[in-house]
Amino acid sequence: KVLLEVADYGKPFSEDWEIQVVIDLFAKTSATYTLSISEGGYSGGVHPYYHREFINIDMKTQKKLNLKNLFIKGFEKELLKIALLEYRSTHNLDINQSLRSDGWFEEKFVLAKNFAITKKGIYFFYNQYEIKSYAYANTEFIIPYTKLKNIINYKGVLSNSLKQKE
Repeated sequence: KVLLEVADYGKPFSEDWEIQVVIDLFAKTSATYTLSISEGGYSGGVHPYYHREFINIDMKTQKKLNLKNLFIKGFEKELLKIALLEYRSTHNLDINQSLRSDGWFEEKFVLAKNFAITKKGIYFFYNQYEIKSYAYANTEFIIPYTKLKNIINYKGVLSNSLKQKE
């Protein structure tokens, strides 16, 4: 039955579909590099799509890094607090202004799972539909290392980052 429906459609489904995947070097520090994997295209529907993912690598070990590798144990609450303040500052939101007024689906701030280690700080990136509707596109902000100095693991890959900024 499915084959009949495809035949009745009159043209191949893939005729209007497209996809593009790009992998490139997004950032490099003295101890890390970050790859960006961007995928975009059109697969039918109302609009095209775009998705970006970062992979942070320790240059010495060639292992993938996560936030737990960068910060001291128990960093999560403090990082969330710092990130919220930096997000509000970057996006010109008053301290009492609703996140929904900036397009967020919910009032609760969540940290992007997608991040990149850069020379200036930790860059956070939300893909479309993660926190806001498609109309708002992607959302991003960066937290400078000087604002993270109390939670950085100085035995890890960020040890030189703060020294370079001071």
